[in-house]
Amino acid sequence: MANILELDHKQARAFLLDGKSYVNFDLPEYFNFDPILQGVSSKMGGYDVNYFFAPEGGGRKKKDPRDRHDVNKVIYGNKDGELAWRPFEIINPVIYVGLVHYITKEDNWSVIKRRFSELRRGCNIEVASIPVQPSKKKSAKAEQIRAWWEKFEQNCAAKGLKFRYVLETDVANCYGSIYTHSISWALHGKDEAYANRDKKSLGGKIDEHFQMMNHRQTNGIPQGNTLSDFIAELIFAYADNLLAQAIEDIDKREYSIVRYRDDYRIFTNRPDLGARILKELTEILAILGLRLNAQKTKKSSDIVLSSIKKDKIEELFIPNIKKEKDNFAKWLMQIYAASYKYPNSGMVSRQLNMFHEELLDYLDQGKSLRHYEKPEVMLSIVVNMAIKNPKYYNMAMAVASLTIRGASESRRGLLVQKILDKFKIIPNTGLLDIWLQRVSYSIDPDLQFNELLTRSVSERAYIDNSIIWCIDWLKDDIMKTVRDTSIVDVDILQGIRETNKISIDRQEVDLFRDIPS
Repeated sequence: MANILELDHKQARAFLLDGKSYVNFDLPEYFNFDPILQGVSSKMGGYDVNYFFAPEGGGRKKKDPRDRHDVNKVIYGNKDGELAWRPFEIINPVIYVGLVHYITKEDNWSVIKRRFSELRRGCNIEVASIPVQPSKKKSAKAEQIRAWWEKFEQNCAAKGLKFRYVLETDVANCYGSIYTHSISWALHGKDEAYANRDKKSLGGKIDEHFQMMNHRQTNGIPQGNTLSDFIAELIFAYADNLLAQAIEDIDKREYSIVRYRDDYRIFTNRPDLGARILKELTEILAILGLRLNAQKTKKSSDIVLSSIKKDKIEELFIPNIKKEKDNFAKWLMQIYAASYKYPNSGMVSRQLNMFHEELLDYLDQGKSLRHYEKPEVMLSIVVNMAIKNPKYYNMAMAVASLTIRGASESRRGLLVQKILDKFKIIPNTGLLDIWLQRVSYSIDPDLQFNELLTRSVSERAYIDNSIIWCIDWLKDDIMKTVRDTSIVDVDILQGIRETNKISIDRQEVDLFRDIPS
């Protein structure tokens, strides 16, 4: 498994233009963005994005995506079943491809790799979150999860051999707070970036692309793609370098810092030393427009246990969740109780994974749910679990699909409608709509949802992608490519319909089966 900085410019381009890098959050398997990315890439060739701006009013002036507010497709995911939410963005494919082409030009890619190397030189901060290229057997997301476990969690636990204290913290609203001008600071240094702000520097051009996505705004970059993850790593590498300079008077043997994206662990044998490092980090991040999450900042003298998430400790030392194969409803209720205590946790995902796999195998053997495993009861449990655990809509809906499959054919449509009614009053559940459509597709393929992306599925014959992305600023030839290239694999859809495939199989949602718990 190679991280992106170990790739040459051609390999990096291929990696970033993969549909799973373009959208790295979970969607049903019939969404396929490879054709549109490859089509746009072919049309673009060696031209910059600006070349494809359409003329404005017949004059020399050109239309500008920065004048549009809906250039990207935003999908909202509820965070807590209440009023908190997180935006996932599918970047306009022309701007995305244009930025990938630009940063992976041979010279530009060499500059970026060299700058990462410069920022890392002499820096006593271990980084575990550089995007990794997936292997043939594992997805990029699975590889990233493994990196968390091996390079961050395990590494942090090992620090207990040398250090007595750990400070842990992370950045509040990280991607939404990133100041796009800081990309130039990271690449060129703040003074040089400011002195050359009117010139078309590498950092300035990257900044320009992000402003194209965001109505000229300089605060925030899209989340939900590997390119943004990589740019965020560049900015944090710059922050790491500034921190290393600020604490260069401290003997490197006296501390160790491990970072996974915006998640920091500071190890010391002296609480006062840890407090000083945290102070310096706070001030450096403030310069970049970022701030630490006070609620998640804490100190511990138990390095081993603090390195492991609380939900995982619960699984390790309080094994109260058992495989109740003789009573699936009871087992699901146990998972629900655990999810109430640790919402949106890895434990919820792992337990739902196991439950889904066992129930799927059971039903595939031709067995039926028992009289005390009423589909309505089990569906109520998993739907209410989804409300409080929206991070795992995909797994919750996979389990829901099996409970619906266990009901009589005449009741299935009614059960789907009950789920829809349950979520009507909950704001920002577009991601749930997408997964609920997957559950309901074989029952009623024409069922309508609020999330626009679902129309790409329900209107199977033809979909105009201009309802997903604003593209009226593009020249006709590349606009046609974006508008008319399907983002849905119709063969997979047809297979679901023809086989009456209600249940969501493990390969659609179970990304981490080979990842240690």
